[in-house]
Amino acid sequence: MCALNLAFAFSIGFTIPLMESNSRYNFGFVMIPLLVILVFILINKYDMDSNPKPPIIMDFEDRPVIEFEGKKFIFSNISLITFAIGAPISAYLIYLFFDNQANYWLHELVVKQTVFFLNLFFNMGATSNYAPVGKYFWSFGVPGQSSIFFETFCTGIQAICVFAGIIIFIPHSRDKETSKDIIWRKAKSLVISSAIFYVVNIIRMLIQIYLYYIGYPWESIHVSISAASSFIAAIIILLLHKWIPEFIISIIYIGSLFSKYRKSKKNKEINKDIEIN
Repeated sequence: MCALNLAFAFSIGFTIPLMESNSRYNFGFVMIPLLVILVFILINKYDMDSNPKPPIIMDFEDRPVIEFEGKKFIFSNISLITFAIGAPISAYLIYLFFDNQANYWLHELVVKQTVFFLNLFFNMGATSNYAPVGKYFWSFGVPGQSSIFFETFCTGIQAICVFAGIIIFIPHSRDKETSKDIIWRKAKSLVISSAIFYVVNIIRMLIQIYLYYIGYPWESIHVSISAASSFIAAIIILLLHKWIPEFIISIIYIGSLFSKYRKSKKNKEINKDIEIN
């Protein structure tokens, strides 16, 4: 993982001088700090594996406990509320961050990679066009067809933002043994899910632009293929359940709290009726 991290950092430094975007240096300013954070997470993971700490026994008699694969999941009300509020807000803010012109370097990466594979697989002579004016800076040049303008939504970043918000704010179990490696599991899930979404989005655009090139109407293929590619979200949810079962279990836990509250309220009403009688 450290080697991959360093290789990606090297690729950033190698790529920036070859880019055209006015914001190309922001590619490094955004990604390098994230890679540094990942290094610290890897070091912490290695330290935990090399120096395991004895489990801490805690009493959770006042809270529902869900056991899954030999682990105990107990969540505080604050963490559940933070999850419900923080996930959508952070997803929206992350999208706004990448929708800013300062991060149009992402547009260039996606457009040029798509053009490279279009010409590699289909030899169609597609081009990437850069005009830093107006709303759309980048567009695809498709031989025999009108240009296709590119916007932030076409990068697939919106799907990454949604799952980033979810992963970041997934509540941690109050059981220390269960949550000891939660940061590593979250980091792994975020990196892999983001990579899957990015690759699937490139494949989606390859299919769409090729069909457009051979004569299919853009409006039809753009909507239908974009909708069909959303199935990948189901795969990501399965990965989340494998690496971060806290996601699904926290939702079940909320139901358990409501069930406990209803039972407690019902018992109070029964006791009150008994006292009256």
